[in-house]
Amino acid sequence: MKTRFFALPTLILILALFPTLVSGDAPSIQTAASSSPLTFVQAVFDTGLEGAACIALSPDEQYVYVASDRDDAVTVFRREDASGRLAFVEVWRDGIGGANELAGAVGVVVSLDGGHVYVTSWRDDALTVFSRDAATGRLTYVEAHKDEVGGIVSLDHASSVVVSPDDKNVYVASAADHTVSVFRRNTSTGELTFVEAEGIVSGLDSTYSVTISPDGKHVYAANYGNDSVTVFERDDATGVLTYRSMVQDGGGVDGLEGAFHVTVSADGTNVYVASSWDNAVAVFERDDATGALTFVEAEFDDTGGVDGLDLARAVTVSHDGKHVYVAGDSDHAIAIFERSATNGALNYVGMVENNSNGVNEMQSPQWITLDQDDDHLYVAAWSYGGVEVFDRNASDGSLTIIEEQQSCDGLEGVVGVAVSASGCVYAAGYADDAVAFFSRDAATGVLTYGNNRSAEHVDGLNGAIGVAVSPDGKHIYVAGNDDDAVVAFERFGCSWLDLVATYTDDWPINGLDGARALAVSPDSSRLYIASDVDNAVAIFDRNASTGELTFKVTAFDGIDGVDGLDGAYAVAVSPDSVNFYVTGYNDDAVASFRWTGGMLTYLGVMQDGVDGVAGLNGPNSVAVSPDGSHVYVASRHDDAITIFGRNPSNGMLTYRGMMQDGVDGVDGLNGARALAISPDGSQVYVASQHDDALAIFDRDESSGELTFVAAHKDGVGGVVGMDTANGIAVSPDGGNIYVGSYGDDAVAVFARWKIYLPLVLRNF
Repeated sequence: MKTRFFALPTLILILALFPTLVSGDAPSIQTAASSSPLTFVQAVFDTGLEGAACIALSPDEQYVYVASDRDDAVTVFRREDASGRLAFVEVWRDGIGGANELAGAVGVVVSLDGGHVYVTSWRDDALTVFSRDAATGRLTYVEAHKDEVGGIVSLDHASSVVVSPDDKNVYVASAADHTVSVFRRNTSTGELTFVEAEGIVSGLDSTYSVTISPDGKHVYAANYGNDSVTVFERDDATGVLTYRSMVQDGGGVDGLEGAFHVTVSADGTNVYVASSWDNAVAVFERDDATGALTFVEAEFDDTGGVDGLDLARAVTVSHDGKHVYVAGDSDHAIAIFERSATNGALNYVGMVENNSNGVNEMQSPQWITLDQDDDHLYVAAWSYGGVEVFDRNASDGSLTIIEEQQSCDGLEGVVGVAVSASGCVYAAGYADDAVAFFSRDAATGVLTYGNNRSAEHVDGLNGAIGVAVSPDGKHIYVAGNDDDAVVAFERFGCSWLDLVATYTDDWPINGLDGARALAVSPDSSRLYIASDVDNAVAIFDRNASTGELTFKVTAFDGIDGVDGLDGAYAVAVSPDSVNFYVTGYNDDAVASFRWTGGMLTYLGVMQDGVDGVAGLNGPNSVAVSPDGSHVYVASRHDDAITIFGRNPSNGMLTYRGMMQDGVDGVDGLNGARALAISPDGSQVYVASQHDDALAIFDRDESSGELTFVAAHKDGVGGVVGMDTANGIAVSPDGGNIYVGSYGDDAVAVFARWKIYLPLVLRNF
């Protein structure tokens, strides 16, 4: 521990900031709520935004729904009224909760009564129906309609979806079937009944977008394949469509080549079309009786000073009718136009573009929408996978970035978490077969997503479950449980990892079948891997320069007298790099080893119920105190922490006792899953999967005894992102604790503060 002495002026400042410190004689004062030394900071969720393609707001505008193509998902955010900022609520992915038709989700809409959400899926050729909880915004799967199932043959490459203003019908554009499908909606259940499909005979060709006039009389379809917009009349009673007319590029009409998206102004007087190949937005006047369109003009990219329309993808009109906004995919920009109150013609104002004025994540914008008050504009960015939130100036239409919600891919089923000395956080996403990485704000602990590496491009990451950073900070190692492998990466800041090598359970390497947990020796010279199928611990020499590994030896349960490794689950190395300890989940045991001079020596086993040892039923985490004097084991089935004394001279363990959930006021240990110790050795932290909690204990550095301090639980006191807490890591400066959540696909961040009196103040 570092002891810092402060001059009198500094002390006076501290007392001014913390006036309660002057009134007592207690040796320590904890400033966080509920007497806990930890304060919840944030939760970083795997938000399912990769390939964000469409955004819809609920009628009450309290919630935002995003369909994401590459993540095969629909994500729910809560919207803050005043700021327009978004807070993650949940994500529905393809294959989860009965929703099996979300592959390539590209369209989303909320019914006008707010009861249901409809999602189109490009690759699954489907339309999925969810019911919606108006209070929480959360979704429940209802049903799905799929192409070539149940007599429907018009959903191949289902793209755009819209609900009629009377809530009676749902219309879907299909790019591959060249159709607009009509469904009748059950307003109570949200369920849909197929009515009919209008096809290519009505002028439809590669139909990407469908919209409906505010009066509900007409439906418009943008046809990418024949550069046109088709006009249908809608029957109010049945929803059935009747072809009326078509406008097509050429013959006095311009700006429709590659017509991709169509919208109608709120006053119903104009129709606007974003056209990808013309890099343009076309303007039409609308006859509200017949729905017929009359060409007004077209604005083209790089013509007359206009910019931001390259590969135009989407267009929207402000509800006040003053401005039109167009998303330019290749320009990574939103073009802003003033709208004429006379005929809807446009006058270019300017644009907001990526990598300018605080906008950093708006790569390939695909969709734009405004709230009803026109205060905020939301953009779905496909390439980076995110949602941009802009403030809108009502007078000139200008936009100011206020938030960027980026996809944090690679966090699905988070298990292992590790922190580098330089401030990077790594999380192993078991279900994503990936490792995600973040930069860490040293002052606050807040995480910013960097990127991920997955099994899609790196061999050995299937079932990524454990992650370790070398003490020298040069490399990270990831255990691929399903691949029976360990993957070595070279680190480049917090934004990238370069593959060094993948090591699999193949001769001459053995002992990696079911590779689960890793530990690098403090001297950076060796890597230890516990494998629960092989019931073994494999040992590799590590090249500190390149990060490459050289296999040395494996200790197997039941061979050469070794015991306690059945279901080898976790491994920890002593501070002197001489001893290592492995928990055997099926043996209810912790085995001790010694490695010196290139020789492995088995020291013995401590087993639950033997010689008075207790609390080791299902041990799945182990840690050695920084001073090397104690070893702590978390056990899932005993809901406990077991304490061992360690003899520094030989590494042998002595049972000292245990802390158990529900005994003597201890809480937060139900399903104790992962354990970590603060760098100064003063506290022990446990992530518990059944309590969805982080439990905190003070540690007596002399005796090793623990005193329960507090437990932070998911959903209590503002804490989120802790469902099925499964992994834990403490930053090297001791300032933050990071908890990996398997159920929430998230990393929760806690800040740690302790202030001591009198004049000697110790920073942890």
